[in-house]
Amino acid sequence: MADTQFEDALSALLEAAREQRGLKLGSGLHDAIKAFAKRPDCDPAKVAEALPALASPAGAGFLGIWLGAGVEDGQDPEGTGRPLVHTFLKWSQSVETPPLAKDDDEAAEEEPDFPEPDEEVVAGLQLLGQALVAHLARSPSLLHWIKDTDAIVAEFERAEAISMGAGWVMHLLRQCSGALVVLEVAARRGFLVRYDNLANCFHLFTLLQGALAPLIGRTGETRDDVLMIAHGTKQGEGYDHAWWHYGQPSSSKPDIGATIWGEMAPDGIGSVDGAQVLLLWPPIMESRVWDTGFFSPVIHASLPNVAVIKELALSDVEVWCARLGLSSA
Repeated sequence: MADTQFEDALSALLEAAREQRGLKLGSGLHDAIKAFAKRPDCDPAKVAEALPALASPAGAGFLGIWLGAGVEDGQDPEGTGRPLVHTFLKWSQSVETPPLAKDDDEAAEEEPDFPEPDEEVVAGLQLLGQALVAHLARSPSLLHWIKDTDAIVAEFERAEAISMGAGWVMHLLRQCSGALVVLEVAARRGFLVRYDNLANCFHLFTLLQGALAPLIGRTGETRDDVLMIAHGTKQGEGYDHAWWHYGQPSSSKPDIGATIWGEMAPDGIGSVDGAQVLLLWPPIMESRVWDTGFFSPVIHASLPNVAVIKELALSDVEVWCARLGLSSA
């Protein structure tokens, strides 16, 4: 009897989801979610399993949002994450997008017309992407599964052209975390630094400069509002500039060819003996400037951060400099 009641309640929930249209949650689905969530036998995993078969992308999206809210409140993301991925892919693959141009000649060719994506599909993908971010930010295994599956990553990347939801997921997939040995070569100072949830090195540079500023006597050189935007605690627009020439450890002198470019991901910084090493040289070219657009989008479940773990002893700095053949000039 209890199983029959549960199946009836689940069927009512899914029927209400099938009727959902657009990004405004309908009262029918709202009431059905509320009623289902109150049941003592409420099983989010059963709802997730039913999502790929739903005929309404927006309905699946709102159920995904409910599942994501549960994950934010402590529910295990493992039971609901993969069906959400499969549901997103079902709807994204229903939309045609032009192929990426491989060279200038191909880009110059006239592209064939592609139909505008269905508004309901776009709405559903936005909601599903939001729900996926909540899951991925709390499930390293789910995140690694996607990263390690080239076909899934390629589909999310393709869907960025039509879906903010895909863009949010791709931003999360592009984020890197790790530890850096940071050597200010001329000053013979070094720091062990932790960085988290960064997708590009411009973002790293701003947060690193902010973290080092009080230790090296350069407070106030980066505006507080820019640092807040970089930390994801404030919205707005602004600019920052490089205090140093940021160099790879592969070159023992400041060299354009060994530059750490701002657009690259932090995991592209070179490693020596298993440790990523970032060299700070006096500037060797016009001041590099970037805008706060490189800090977006903000994923509140996976906020960016850079923290100085410790300053290295001079003896340790000298060991690193000798290992890398670094002069002080």
